[in-house]
Formats: sequence, C-alpha cells, structure tokens
Amino acid sequence: MRTSVTRMAPRIEVTRRSLLLGTLAAALAARVPRAGAASPAARRARAYRALVRRLRRAPGGHFRHADPAAAGRRFAAWYAGQPASGRAHADAVLDRLGGPQDPALTAAAVALAQIGCDPPPAPDDRPTLP
Repeated sequence: MRTSVTRMAPRIEVTRRSLLLGTLAAALAARVPRAGAASPAARRARAYRALVRRLRRAPGGHFRHADPAAAGRRFAAWYAGQPASGRAHADAVLDRLGGPQDPALTAAAVALAQIGCDPPPAPDDRPTLP
C-alpha cells in the first residue's frame, strides 16, 4: 500500500493595505530623475512631486485627484514651519526614494505625501515627530 502525503499550502492573506504598500514599494523603487548640479532642496522638491504623481495611480484612489505642483507648494509651506528634527525626517525619506524600498520607507513616504494632498489636521490632531 502506497501512502501519499499532501501538504497544504500556507494561506496568504492580502489586505488592501499590504497590496497598497507593495504596489507603492514597486512604484517608488524607480529612480527619481536627478539633475547633476541641482541643490538638495531642488532634488527633494522634484522627488516629492514625483511621489505624488506615482501615488495618483495607486490602488484605493486616495491620491487620484492630487495635483503634484499644488501638493509640493503645500508641503514646502509645512516644511518651512517644522523644527530641525521634522525637516531632517522629511529630508531622509525624500533622499531615499530613489533607492531600495522597505515598508517603513514606503509608509513614511505616503505620510509625507498626505501632508501636501490632504487638508491640514487640527492643531490637537497633529502627530508628534521623533
């Protein structure tokens, strides 16, 4: 008598959030165009607008109607009012967008995009930055 053992494949659940983060990680992995002699501020501004353009095609449609130029202006106004630690965090995220992606970087990039695309939060709803 021959006995065969069948193994069940592990169940993989795909949530909307994991699908979105996976799609964004793939989209953000593409290099952001960089000019040779552009200042870091100009490169980051371009990276932010490119991020918003990519998010317009993301599943869920949250950013579908975002205007990259207007979002960039709102983000720049927010950035100017941040303490040094907030600006350093934003700089680190925007500087890494052209390189390898990880879930934490993707989540941080989406959070930065929301700053320019969503209405500003009420003063008591603003998150504290590390």
